[in-house]
Amino acid sequence: MKKSIQQLFGLLTLILVVTSLSCNLLQIAAGNTPNPPAEQTVAALASSQPASPSPTSAPTKAPLPMATSAPTNSPESQAYFDGITFSYDPSLSKGVLGQVLEASAPASDQMPLFAINPKMDQFNFQGYPVSQDLKPQIQIFSISDYEKLAGDPIVSQTVEALKKLMADHPADSSGELPFLPIGNAGQLMHAQLKYIKFQNGKGIRYLAEFGQNYAPLSNKLLFYTFQGITSDGAYYVSAVLPINHAKLPGDDGETLAVQDFQKFSDNFPSYVVDIQNKLNSEKGSSFTPSLVLLDDMINSLKVAK
Repeated sequence: MKKSIQQLFGLLTLILVVTSLSCNLLQIAAGNTPNPPAEQTVAALASSQPASPSPTSAPTKAPLPMATSAPTNSPESQAYFDGITFSYDPSLSKGVLGQVLEASAPASDQMPLFAINPKMDQFNFQGYPVSQDLKPQIQIFSISDYEKLAGDPIVSQTVEALKKLMADHPADSSGELPFLPIGNAGQLMHAQLKYIKFQNGKGIRYLAEFGQNYAPLSNKLLFYTFQGITSDGAYYVSAVLPINHAKLPGDDGETLAVQDFQKFSDNFPSYVVDIQNKLNSEKGSSFTPSLVLLDDMINSLKVAK
């Protein structure tokens, strides 16, 4: 009886082993291999892949080559207002604020022409690198609105003079260069004339000083200006941005003007030519701020009104 029980137990064990082998063979035939033990999986990955760096230690990289011949350029800042956009180097301003200036009253016998201004978009530069009585700003206004409001042919004549200048492209120009809005002073000198295109228009840039009579030329009043027209002829762009140069000291000519104003006045034309020649011979990068940065800003301008 005892022997029969042992035989029965052995028969049951054999059946279980055969069943287990059958199941494994079915899994392999179907393309499914039995899962290996966890420790085998880790060992297999460790032997087939390179070791990963510790999470707390950053991978070391070879240093990138750096330019040493010139400073790296700062990212450009963007100005946007009323459909007008342009970019500028951060050294030119800590921030540019746009605003709408409403039109003045129409011209009349009681209001001089220089007090007449059309409705315009004006950009004011905060933290500009040069401090003067002149405020750094860019103005954009409708040409037709200005012509109607002023009621004087001088506005149209200035616009046409600018168009002719851009068509002829002279290297230099005698007399006054086009400038709007009309001011209450005359153009004493101009230098560094250059023709510039912006995103949807073109114009001229130059350095200038204005005065109401013969006056010494100095860094106190020198400014960069751009005078341009959009491609559709609808809008005028006028920029006034103070600028300095080491060869134009603040007191240049003032002593002579005070000591003998008549002599200074008589010699004024040759005095102006001498200053213009000095400024024209200088590189754009020698001015403060650089003409290159100011030109680049104008190049980026787009008037989409």
